[in-house]
Amino acid sequence: MMEHPEKEACIQNQQTDQTLAVRLLPFQRKLVAALLKLLDSPQVAPYIDMPVNEKSLTELAEHSTVLEHFGLGAYRVIGVHHSKTFDHTRNACLDPRSFLQIAGLIGFTRPEVFEDTAVLGTWLGESFQGKGINSLAKRDMLQLAFANPDITRVIWMVEQTNIRAIRASRKLPYTIETETIAEQDQPLWRYKKWYEFKTGLSVAVFQVTRAAFFADTIKSGR
Repeated sequence: MMEHPEKEACIQNQQTDQTLAVRLLPFQRKLVAALLKLLDSPQVAPYIDMPVNEKSLTELAEHSTVLEHFGLGAYRVIGVHHSKTFDHTRNACLDPRSFLQIAGLIGFTRPEVFEDTAVLGTWLGESFQGKGINSLAKRDMLQLAFANPDITRVIWMVEQTNIRAIRASRKLPYTIETETIAEQDQPLWRYKKWYEFKTGLSVAVFQVTRAAFFADTIKSGR
């Protein structure tokens, strides 16, 4: 079973002096209703590779506990705290628990087609996009994924029509966009084809290795 201490990361908006503290929360059934309101929208739902309804989200919350227990994946609800107070000396929020909002869902699984690879998914409500929340949530979730010694690579698929998500992925310093999949990487090629068949959409593939992620973590001091 993977363990992950509750932690937060902050973004400060210099124009409004508003600080956002991003915190990954356990995916519990009590959060399903808030998530459903956020994700069941024309701007978000088409890019989620599962039915967006109360039943499917409840089942996913319950399934997440089993996945994490056996080291096969994990899901977290992305929470955002709004604060007017920022400690510049520690680059951290003060009193970050104020004004908690549910911003989205993030998680990874380990499909059987791969031996050492996890597949990541991130879904943010439209009003929370473009604020830097994606990068902070991904960094924290990747730390959780790579805490499993059997995972050396994490990939995610982004629909070619989802321009905002593609741009966000390209900004991550530790990420490589896989323009062409090498013939020897048959598991990734098969998974991409299956995903495109399932969704009916062409996708871009992004990946990050354990080495690249932790090298960037050390370089950035995070």
